Amino acid sequence: MITTIPQSVEELQRLLGDQQYIADRGLAISLFLALKLGRPTFLEGEAGVGKTEVAKALAAGLGVEGRPVPATWAEAGTATIAEAARALPGLLVPRENLAGFGVGAARVDGDTVSQVYAGPGDRRFALVQRAAGHVAPPADGDEVGVVVRGEPGRYSYQRGQLDWLEGGIARSLRSPTLGLAELLAVAEGLEPA
Repeated sequence: MITTIPQSVEELQRLLGDQQYIADRGLAISLFLALKLGRPTFLEGEAGVGKTEVAKALAAGLGVEGRPVPATWAEAGTATIAEAARALPGLLVPRENLAGFGVGAARVDGDTVSQVYAGPGDRRFALVQRAAGHVAPPADGDEVGVVVRGEPGRYSYQRGQLDWLEGGIARSLRSPTLGLAELLAVAEGLEPA
């Protein structure tokens, strides 16, 4: 059961403090705005800086229940691209020379494969693929219909997300830093794993 969302940055800092997590003002502002706007927050940093701990403290403070946060990537179900391709036949991956983007391990969760790619500067995107029957048409004024790799799809400007169905697999490219044209270029650069 989720409790009420804090009404101020200071209230959020107290909520985290009650969970034995001390958040500086910058982090508290980012988390507060994400909660108020109902938007996700991307936490990045070196291993051991507290990304998982702040997520646990925030979830506990808000009373969010769910499966535990994995302690390691191995525990989260990471896999090599070859293992991911066996889990989801038809998996697509970016060409190796895709403008300097590098990939970590793939995460496999049932019939869903997720990969995060990081490029120069703060350029990054996530590629999520899952076995599915369809991708819904654009649902609101924020979404537009697009053609992706010759297939009908949709793009949400607010979420920075491009979705399409190809070969019975729902595919999604998400990025806080790349626009529609760049995500379409990434999609065109995908090839079988």
